Amino acid sequence: MLDSLLGSQWLFDDFSSREIAQIAGAMTERVVYNGEVLMLANERPDRLLVVLEGSVEVSKVEDGVDRVLALLGPGSLVGLVALLDRGRRAATCTARGKGRVAEMPRDAFDLLQQSNAPLADKFQYAVARQLAHDVKQMTRGLLSDALGE
Repeated sequence: MLDSLLGSQWLFDDFSSREIAQIAGAMTERVVYNGEVLMLANERPDRLLVVLEGSVEVSKVEDGVDRVLALLGPGSLVGLVALLDRGRRAATCTARGKGRVAEMPRDAFDLLQQSNAPLADKFQYAVARQLAHDVKQMTRGLLSDALGE
């Protein structure tokens, strides 16, 4: 079941069914509920999430005000930056509505990133696509704020 859910996400559209099965084998799927905190700002990263169904709100407290930075939908990787830069989480991620996520523990993520296998190259490309997607979304948001839209 996880294989088919991962395979239906835009981020994995270049992966073969065998490659998706390998990635799914390193993940666990779970149901999340509205308001459930999935990751906390300032915590050490221990996993990566793939949103399978529903959405995840990314927020950060700035000057005492809780600001929503993004709303991530199916196919999004959540918690990626902290795993890549080895820093603490920059924001809190909260489930909005009932949904499903797949979790990949940090050690499995690291193993996949460090492998020389063709699957690692494809996974690294998927990570780069996610980061590019995130930058585009943030740029649109900044432009909207600057233009008062």
